[in-house]
Amino acid sequence: MTPDLGDLMSGIMSEQIDDPKAAMQDLEDRSNAELERALKAAQDKGAQVSRDDFVFANWDPTENYTQEQYEEL
Repeated sequence: MTPDLGDLMSGIMSEQIDDPKAAMQDLEDRSNAELERALKAAQDKGAQVSRDDFVFANWDPTENYTQEQYEEL
């Protein structure tokens, strides 16, 4: 996907993007749409996958995520 986060950050820092909030919202919207498209494509091929597969309730972003934590799910 382009522009991606790196592109947006460069544009924001160089002041080429006038409305950073709108640009970030657009990136979020496009990312969510692509995730939904990919999930549907996988489901259409028989995969048992959903957004829930990307939820890690025991994740603490200040710590490394370990194999043991993954197995707790």
